[in-house]
Amino acid sequence: MLSTKVLPHWYQAALSRLARGGAVGPSGQRAPRTLTTRRLAELLALAICIGMGLALVIANVRSWQMEDSQAYWNAALRLRDGGALYLPVDPAADEMLAYRYAPWLAWLWMPLTFLPKIAVQVGWSALLVVAIVVALAPLLRTRSVAAICLAALMGGLLVRTASTGNVHALLIAALVYGLPRRSGPIWIGLAASLKFVPLGYALVYAGRGEWRRAATVAVVTAILLAPTLLYDLSGYPTAPGNSLSLLSLVGPIPWAVVALIFAAAALFLARTRFAFLAASTAVLAAIPRLALYDLTYLLVRADGSSATEQSRRTTRRAASSVRWLIAGPARPRPVGATEPALEPVMSPVISIDAVAKSVDRAAIAVSQEFVVGDTAHR
Repeated sequence: MLSTKVLPHWYQAALSRLARGGAVGPSGQRAPRTLTTRRLAELLALAICIGMGLALVIANVRSWQMEDSQAYWNAALRLRDGGALYLPVDPAADEMLAYRYAPWLAWLWMPLTFLPKIAVQVGWSALLVVAIVVALAPLLRTRSVAAICLAALMGGLLVRTASTGNVHALLIAALVYGLPRRSGPIWIGLAASLKFVPLGYALVYAGRGEWRRAATVAVVTAILLAPTLLYDLSGYPTAPGNSLSLLSLVGPIPWAVVALIFAAAALFLARTRFAFLAASTAVLAAIPRLALYDLTYLLVRADGSSATEQSRRTTRRAASSVRWLIAGPARPRPVGATEPALEPVMSPVISIDAVAKSVDRAAIAVSQEFVVGDTAHR
């Protein structure tokens, strides 16, 4: 039987609250004790998800081979020695020579080839582990049953990719970290230059009519991919191989049709709270070499947070602080009064209350103008 001593303290707290009859959530309120079946179902779901996640972690930590990073190392060595960047590779054979990414990743690895290979592997492994933590952080802050289950399963899959040295964990971390920010289009472009399908997240911008942001994604991706044309692409590996994608299973036409359907759905749902879930689904449908670990794209905005709402709350708190500093604490209203009894102290024309209201309006207007996803969840 698995001991709870190996689990983080907040996992243990979640299980303890469930066992006592309390639902796990940010509100901290207990569910009614009449929902015994629901509590048992939640406990069972947590046990299964955490067990599967730990099994994935343990199995892949024990087989930490870093084989995918060998492709980056070999590509950097070829560039350093004046060789070709892209080589034709049989998809059914060993793919340690198959480099499919933009040249800039191989450029970054070139200086590393002058270091001991074991040191590079240790450093790269540490970077991937940090990326996993960043990718899971929004879910871990939510602490609901669903979030814990998703974090456990997706964390196990991310450890799987990290054990092979694949850059995928860094890509997911970049999307999870960057999309809620004003720099979101840049992070999408950066990810799309590595695996191209993250361009699907630009569908959210297009569906909301945020054409400038969508264009920024396209420009950043084009700039990062442009150096690819400097190299011989005749050997670029394009075969899908044996994968879970429709392209590999049934052919290009069904794959393209399904990908277009999910892309259209992402455009249609762009103004809803399901925008990024729909975009992640469209990304999964478009992957030509789909693997189980690609499900980790579902981590992108999986916490359901709205960058706009978070920024507005922050802006309103800041505006309230400015108002308090200028006007001081509100005085009690006289009986029957409709406005706070604030005396003007700046001039007979401009009162402190008017200044504070102007600060409120200006701060909210700035947040509406510049915050990512201004129309989200409407």
